Amino acid sequence: MKKIFDKGLVIFKNNKLVKFFINAETWAEKIGLVCLYIGMPIVGIAVCASHDALIDRMYGEPAAVAIGFAVACLIFGYIADKMLEYVKPSINQAKTTIVNGAFFDVLAFFCGIVTLATAIATIGLLFDGSFTEAIQAAAICLLSLYFAVMLLSPEKMLNVRIQESATPAQSLISLTAFLIKAIYRLVPVAFGAAMVVCIVSGIDLATVSYQLSGYKILSYLSTFIMSALLPLIAYFLFLAYYFVLDLCMSLFRIADAVEGKNKAK
Repeated sequence: MKKIFDKGLVIFKNNKLVKFFINAETWAEKIGLVCLYIGMPIVGIAVCASHDALIDRMYGEPAAVAIGFAVACLIFGYIADKMLEYVKPSINQAKTTIVNGAFFDVLAFFCGIVTLATAIATIGLLFDGSFTEAIQAAAICLLSLYFAVMLLSPEKMLNVRIQESATPAQSLISLTAFLIKAIYRLVPVAFGAAMVVCIVSGIDLATVSYQLSGYKILSYLSTFIMSALLPLIAYFLFLAYYFVLDLCMSLFRIADAVEGKNKAK
C-alpha cells in the first residue's frame, strides 16, 4: 500500500501544478492591489453616498470622509505593494534544512485526502444548490492542494533542503521553520482573497444593508485595515520568528562547540 500511495503523491510533484500556483500568487497580488487602489475608494464613495446621514452623524461630512478613505486606500496600497515584493526574496534567503523527508510525504498525503474530499463535497454542494458552501469547499480544496504542492516541491517553493543528520531539537525547529515559510508563502493569495472579500462586503454595505449601524462600519473598517496591512504584519512576524530561530541555532552551535572541546580534552 505504501508504494501505491507514494505513486499517487507523484501527481502533486507535477511542474505544471507548481507553475500554476506561482502564477496564481502573481495574479492574486495584482487583483488585491487593483481592489485596494481602485475598488475600495469607489466602495467608500458608494457607502458614504448611500448612508450620508449616518456618516455625517458619526464621522463628519460624507464627502470629506470619502476623500479621506480614498487617500488611506492609496497609502495602504503603497505599503502592501512594497511589502509583497519581499515575500519570495525573504523565503529564498531563509535557508531551511529538514532531516526526514518522509514528513513531507505524510503531510502531503493528508492534504491529498482533504483535496479529494472537498472536491467531491464541492460538486455535491453545487448540485444541491448551496453555492456559498460550494465556494467555501472549493477554497479549502485549492488551499490543501497548494499545500500538497509546496510539501512535495520544497526546494522550488520554499527553499527547503533535506540533510542527512541533525539532533531532534534541530529537526523540530526546522519543521516549524518550514511551516512558517509555507504560511508566509500564502500571504499574496490571502491578501488578494481578503481584498476581494472587502469589496464584496463593501458593496453589500452600500446596496443591501439598509439598516447600517456604526458598529457594522467599525467592524468593516477594522477588517479592511487588517487585510490591507496583512503583507506588512506578516513580514514583521516572519522576521521575528527567524530572529528567535537564529538565537536558538546559536545556542546549539555553542553547545556543539563546548561538546567538541570536552571530547578533545
